[in-house]
Amino acid sequence: MSRLIDLVKRSPIFTIALLVVTIGGGYGLYNYFKDATAGPKTSPSVAVEVEEARVGSLTRTITAVGTLRANQTVEIRSELSGLISKIFVRGGEYVQSGAPMFEIDERTYKAELQDAEARLAHAKVDFDRSKKLLSQNVTSGKKYDEAEANFKVAEATVEKAQANLARTKIIAPFEGLVGLHSISLGMHLDSSKDLVTLVDLSLMKADFKIPAEYLPYVSVGQKIEVTVDGFETTPFPGIIEVIDSKVDPVTHSISARAIMPNQKHILRPGLFARVDVVVGTKSNALIIPAVAVEKEGDQDMVYKVVEGIAFHVPVILGIQEGDNVEIVRGLNPGDHIITVGQMKIRDGVPVRYTLNGKQYTFDEKSMERLQKLLGKGEDAARKEPVPTPTAPAKPAAPATSAKPAGAPVPVAAPVPAAPQAAKP
Repeated sequence: MSRLIDLVKRSPIFTIALLVVTIGGGYGLYNYFKDATAGPKTSPSVAVEVEEARVGSLTRTITAVGTLRANQTVEIRSELSGLISKIFVRGGEYVQSGAPMFEIDERTYKAELQDAEARLAHAKVDFDRSKKLLSQNVTSGKKYDEAEANFKVAEATVEKAQANLARTKIIAPFEGLVGLHSISLGMHLDSSKDLVTLVDLSLMKADFKIPAEYLPYVSVGQKIEVTVDGFETTPFPGIIEVIDSKVDPVTHSISARAIMPNQKHILRPGLFARVDVVVGTKSNALIIPAVAVEKEGDQDMVYKVVEGIAFHVPVILGIQEGDNVEIVRGLNPGDHIITVGQMKIRDGVPVRYTLNGKQYTFDEKSMERLQKLLGKGEDAARKEPVPTPTAPAKPAAPATSAKPAGAPVPVAAPVPAAPQAAKP
């Protein structure tokens, strides 16, 4: 001790340092005991957005993928050989049923018709003569039969020549859109060459497959909606035209075909399509927004707010329609479910929000009601209806963070207990 006194007398700097340490240590002890007697501080609540779980009706819809097909498609091909003498259509044009598309040089086929007609005239003369002679018993029945046969062959030859001459004009079998082609005047054709594709776009067909388990809910004439790539904002209505007669044993699915109008001819064959088929409806379903659901491993979870505290609770999902999903188990009608802000909170964090024009937050009254709920056990607390909203208030600072056994422990902000549970 005497050595310390001597050091103080001889070193003013040491004296100043000793005073600083003494004052700082005293201030630290003061703050420590002040915080200990004041109890734990409550963290500020987190702003979130909330919606109520409600009861309503949902429609169960499955989406199948498919491909669009034209109502009719044909490859135009010449039945004759010859040179192209006329071209009436260009690629991309619409043609009416029966309109000419191409013409083959007809001179050869005209000559064949004239030759056939001359042979027919000669055969007719022979047949008439044999018929007259047979009536007079001047000729035999055999010669008469030969003359009759030659006459009929000549008639058939004329009909064939007339048909070939008509085939030199290639006409459209139905109204439709002409595909691109590379046919030129003077080009030689034969009967094996495709000229152009003609497509009927008045109706479109969507071929798709559905799981076999939904077969009892699908029937011919059932309405569907088709969404096509490039036209996502415009669903096209249609009806199921035919369902296949057998189920694919490998994929356990069944093929179906739907038809839909295409008056403006904006849909084309080959487009990828998504077909929405309604396979059932459910009334009195408990509904929440699908964005409120999170995955935790294989378990679906949502944040449910009770007295201003967010609890992470497991749920079982049912039917989903658009942005809404059915809750089969885990929630009750009227429960407040967090839809925006889940990334900012954890289980047991105080939250604040506005719902239907009313403000909700965690305050002293919320603490008292929550303690009563927690006294009934965790399960009872999570099933209690949401209380009457209270005005925002500055959170109080009770003595300790003690809580009843079995109650969920707030992580970011411990739930204060009653003052009598405080420890010195």
